[in-house]
Amino acid sequence: MLFGPHLWCDVSGSEPWRRPVLANTRAAGNTPYVAHIPRYHPHLGYPTTGRWSVFGFLCVWVLGCSDLRLWPADPEDDFIGIPPLTAAPPAEALDAAVPLPDGAVACERDEECDDGVDCTTDICLGAGYCRSRADLASCDDGVFCNGVEVCHHELGCLPGRRRDCDDGDVCTLDACDEENKRCRNRPRDFDGDGEVDWHCIGGTDCDDLDATRASEAAEVCSDGVDNDCDDSVDEKTCGRPIHDTCSDPLELEGSGTFVLDLRGVVRDYTVACDKALSRDAVFAFEISEERDVDLTVRGLLRDGSEEVATVAVRRDCDVFDDDVECRIGFPAHVRMRALSPGRYYAIVDSPRARRVVLDADFRPPTEPPENTDCDRAVDVGEGGRFVGSFVDLPDNFVAPCGASAAEDEEERLHRADLVYRFTTDEPRDVLISMLSVTDEPVTFSVRSDCEDPAAVLRCAQSSPAVGRLHELPAGTYFVIVETPSVHEVDFELDVRFESPTPAPVGDRCETAVPLAFGEPELGTLTAKQDDVATSCQLFSPDTVYSLTVEEPTDLDIKVDGADSPMRFALQRECGVEKSELVCDQGRPARIRLRDVAPGEYFLTVESNETQQFELTVELLERTQPELVSGNDLCGSAVQVPQEGGLFRGSTASLLNDYVACGNSRSRDAAFRLELTQERTVTASVEAAFDTVLYRYMGEGVGACEGDGPVESCDDDSLFGSNSRLQSERLKPGTHFYIVDGFSDSNSGEYVFEVLVDD
Repeated sequence: MLFGPHLWCDVSGSEPWRRPVLANTRAAGNTPYVAHIPRYHPHLGYPTTGRWSVFGFLCVWVLGCSDLRLWPADPEDDFIGIPPLTAAPPAEALDAAVPLPDGAVACERDEECDDGVDCTTDICLGAGYCRSRADLASCDDGVFCNGVEVCHHELGCLPGRRRDCDDGDVCTLDACDEENKRCRNRPRDFDGDGEVDWHCIGGTDCDDLDATRASEAAEVCSDGVDNDCDDSVDEKTCGRPIHDTCSDPLELEGSGTFVLDLRGVVRDYTVACDKALSRDAVFAFEISEERDVDLTVRGLLRDGSEEVATVAVRRDCDVFDDDVECRIGFPAHVRMRALSPGRYYAIVDSPRARRVVLDADFRPPTEPPENTDCDRAVDVGEGGRFVGSFVDLPDNFVAPCGASAAEDEEERLHRADLVYRFTTDEPRDVLISMLSVTDEPVTFSVRSDCEDPAAVLRCAQSSPAVGRLHELPAGTYFVIVETPSVHEVDFELDVRFESPTPAPVGDRCETAVPLAFGEPELGTLTAKQDDVATSCQLFSPDTVYSLTVEEPTDLDIKVDGADSPMRFALQRECGVEKSELVCDQGRPARIRLRDVAPGEYFLTVESNETQQFELTVELLERTQPELVSGNDLCGSAVQVPQEGGLFRGSTASLLNDYVACGNSRSRDAAFRLELTQERTVTASVEAAFDTVLYRYMGEGVGACEGDGPVESCDDDSLFGSNSRLQSERLKPGTHFYIVDGFSDSNSGEYVFEVLVDD
């Protein structure tokens, strides 16, 4: 039952169509009111299905309405015969609907929106297109330390980033405790010898980077080192630990697990893959016939957590270049196919570990695969799953998105590869997926000409690496797969052929989406590929936009992926890194480009954690940095206006007054920002030298001189050697920014910018 005063809600344009909502208890002399809400919203649709509430004389749409107005209702209005809240809007309002967003799928019912991914919730929006949202709870594996799992728009649930337990205290070692679902921060013991660094309270370890030196370590004879931290060298109680050299190795008698204590061992050998080897211990094994040999070495700290390890296998311990295999990693892993008979030594190290654990596996010899070149490529034209191994294979190809892609031959990382081929007799979509059994990033590239490095049609690097080729013309193509950066792993390659479909708009340079200045653009990476080369080198799906600058201007570029990190690159020539003006990253990614010349530009947006984002590019008046000098101390800091500012100066003539973080030991300059209310602030520094930027907060210059802690610090978060404190939500008060340089040799001219948002 409705009773007055009557309230109406109008969602129309010039000719309102009304809906009765609720009414509060009638009060004497009250007049009915009508509420206006906005017209058709391009992403939420018409608000006819929203829930309404009345508080006093206010009509509110629960889903959100920022433009609500009330006015007296027509006394002739009646509730009888009024259509229900869910009635359709007028036809003329539908005619005014905006086009579907880039990549959107039209729909009428939720059932039409199933994307086939278990971890997404798929609905049909009132605007007439599908929206798939990730349901992270469905991906939760219940493991605390491996971080929060993510939902991939095609592959479903994938691992997330491991949890960061760093508490910022240099006297604690930080680790994740899975059993108790929490971070553990234990007293500093870098070398894992069970004793705390003597620079920390209660410490007894005189060299916490060397596990051979501690108060409980054995004194080693004739090495000239105080091993037991008692201020005496080579005293009478000295000795030497077992298995320290090749004359006394720990013998591996068949497959199994072997443990070796590292306390007291010293460095005796040099290995090819780890020039910084601090000490070593030795295992040995002997085989009478060819065998496949698999050795995995883990360094264990005192608390059982794992440390980086090194293992080198050689025939003669005293010959440096005699390494059969040499690896360093978490763990160190060597695989040798059909190793010839003989005696071998495994020299191992883990710099801060208390012990090493070696898992040995000796098996009958196997033959390597033959498809290492174009002429012997394996045919995968029928599709399906193909299993392979990279053990002891040559490196014959360069993948443009892989570890072997460096232009400089000396910097190139040589990685084993294999070749597959397929032939189609009509246009097809080809979906390729590659996964290593150890879940390490792998690489594949697709070529139309096997011998031509420039004939690459698709390149993907990830775990798993996934790519789709849309409407691939009939012909013969080659798939070249490449091992991860460290290990010779086993892998699975899946090839699937589907009916041809056009590539989404914005997927390539040729279909770049025109971008309007000043208008937010809702973008999507759904169904996109990694097609455009940028210096960001993320190897993730990207969307390409085009924009034309008519006259010299400043540009404000912002890419917001909610809580997900975003990257973007602005280029004069799409996909040509040498034409790139900037490559930026952040949460959100935002930068102001100064004095951009007229011309056509391409903006490529990419992310490996989200599919939806909002992009805004605004034209700004050209700015000239304000020249500053003399701001050597916080007491003489340059004042930054509350709305932000742009400054140019030099630290070359200043002194090194502050040392706060990031090895910031060079000459420095100070700036002061006074805020009267809470604001979002981004501060960045650009220079030809290696920069460090940090911020203090506090009243007076004492905040910079020890009275206040460093609130935030950045060393090289931008690409190159520039620094930025990105999108900080700062409280009202005084904030000091220090522009500094890394170490003691980085100073010179710089540009410092502060952007302040509401």
